[in-house]
Amino acid sequence: MQRIETQNAERQYVVDSGMPSTSINDLIQAKYLSKYPQCPAGGIYLWINDANQANPFRNLGCSFHYFPSQMPASALTPLGSTFTEISDNFIKLLDSFYNKNERYARTWGDYTFTDIGMNPSDWKNAINGVIYKPGGNRFSIEPDIGYVFYVNDTKGVQKTLTPELNWNLVYSLKDKTWYYHSTASGNEIDITTLRVEKK
Repeated sequence: MQRIETQNAERQYVVDSGMPSTSINDLIQAKYLSKYPQCPAGGIYLWINDANQANPFRNLGCSFHYFPSQMPASALTPLGSTFTEISDNFIKLLDSFYNKNERYARTWGDYTFTDIGMNPSDWKNAINGVIYKPGGNRFSIEPDIGYVFYVNDTKGVQKTLTPELNWNLVYSLKDKTWYYHSTASGNEIDITTLRVEKK
């Protein structure tokens, strides 16, 4: 019921303003909704499709109920199979948690997954050579043993990341940017150039 109420609030917001909301909090602040929707199972709600000119109306889903039912049976994880699918959905969940709670998800133990409605056991092992690490205001990935990441920085220079370095590629939720090793100026990368290869 709350899902439908929120979707209807978004539709009315689009009709009135001519553009989609940036977050569910926009709907609350504009008084289209009285409160953030709550999944009884503790899942985190998020928009599951992006608005565009052809279809300005979005659908709402939660991490417990949407992903397992909507992903193909052959999907490697509840968030998809490819790096792009998995990372984009993790980032959406982290953003939704922040928008709902006005704080970032916790950064230790199983909370890094359970805070955003994910089962930690689904993420114990690497997926196609990639280890996924959500938490706080960052989302990190690192290569599994026997794999190497190749990625270009924003100047086109290739960076190499191996497990032995104990470094990550890091996405900052604060500035919506991917980085190599740390979120310092000059470490920005073009994540679309990422290649994951076996040694």
